Amino acid sequence: MRKGPIYRLPQELIDEVVDCVYSDLSDDNDGALLSHHVACPLVCRFFTQRSQMHVFHAIKVGTYREDRSEERARRIQRLKRILKRNRRLISYIIRLTIEIPQDNEWLGTDKTFLDVIKTIVNKDHSLQALSLWGSYGHLVNPSAVLNSFFAPFILPSITSLELRCIPAFPLSIIARCTQLKTLIVSNLTLSRSPVELSPPIPVIAQSTGLKHSLVKRLFRRKSTFPKPSTDSHNLGNPPQLQHLEYASSGAAVATMVEIRQIDPSISADLSRLQTLKLRMGDLDDVVHAQTIIDEASEFLRHISLLIHPLPGRINLRKMRKLEYLRIEHLVGNQITMEDPLSGILSVMQTTPTLHFLEVMLKGTVTDTQGPETFRTADWDGFGSEIERLASASGNLRVFICLNGDVSRDYLKNPVRQILDGVFEPLRRRARHIPTLNLTVIHQVHRFFSS
Repeated sequence: MRKGPIYRLPQELIDEVVDCVYSDLSDDNDGALLSHHVACPLVCRFFTQRSQMHVFHAIKVGTYREDRSEERARRIQRLKRILKRNRRLISYIIRLTIEIPQDNEWLGTDKTFLDVIKTIVNKDHSLQALSLWGSYGHLVNPSAVLNSFFAPFILPSITSLELRCIPAFPLSIIARCTQLKTLIVSNLTLSRSPVELSPPIPVIAQSTGLKHSLVKRLFRRKSTFPKPSTDSHNLGNPPQLQHLEYASSGAAVATMVEIRQIDPSISADLSRLQTLKLRMGDLDDVVHAQTIIDEASEFLRHISLLIHPLPGRINLRKMRKLEYLRIEHLVGNQITMEDPLSGILSVMQTTPTLHFLEVMLKGTVTDTQGPETFRTADWDGFGSEIERLASASGNLRVFICLNGDVSRDYLKNPVRQILDGVFEPLRRRARHIPTLNLTVIHQVHRFFSS
């Protein structure tokens, strides 16, 4: 049978076609990923390898449900068989996500799980990103997690770490991730108590066939290996973070900053941050954010703030290299009842220079709160600030988006007209500022209240 034209295409072009097929899918959309992977080889067998790369570059194991431990074990066994059958898949795996329940001792003791990780992480391949998603339970056995999981497989190479919903996570584990560049935390607190690394098992165990337990007894009295120590200098060089993202974790960030002031070697270095993304909900969040911004003022390029509401003022006067500022704010907060642009303007007024400003305003239109909340905001003051920044920076791009959620009692079109009218004065002003590129949009969505 004569082969079709697609078989005469270069592999690079075929790879781009497959990449385009997967481009609109996120890593956590398991159903769509598998559906695409089933379909691609049916179109052309040359699609198979690239499709496998997209499916296996990020894998997820574990479960939040404590009553599904058997299911977790079966899935891990299945993954082990798949990787044993096709070892090429190992080279595609760069991100590992682990869901852990409150009873999570298996993370450092489950032999099958650790064997799978050992298969993935070897002298020819390492993981780049790890996500631990907890269920508001602390690590049951942090020593086993460090010595059996993190130390041999994660610490040497990991560059991105995400921690969710884990109280009292050991800061010393983060401090030992020397290659770490990206840290993402949510609903996290940190423990200051150090977790010790166990001494290595002597090579004699492998060469003589003796059991590890016997070798440990032989070397217990007169060991030639250094004892575990909580001395900070044994942690090595602390990670120099470039990207920090956190939400509902102000206490964890405060712990990192405080410990670093006492001893810089036992906490992550935040002074060289280039990107900061955070969600602020109370005054403590503002204080912690300001501390980080001041410490990283020489390197920060991108700052993204989600404020709901803005309980204090962020000062960016020290930012001499800031390129991108994104502020997302909920309009119509019933607690403060202030101008929705007030907090945003307070941040802009302290910004020396900027190249790209993105502002997202979200509001709900109901019987008690109309779309006029958007229109009565201080857009004149906002226009003055973007004019100043455009002049100071030489070139400024501004993107503004108004998102209005309307109840079923409201017609969409009148709301759209009001939102569109908000922008007209800004548009007229921007036409006379040659160094300003202004883009404005508005979106109206309907929701059904109970």
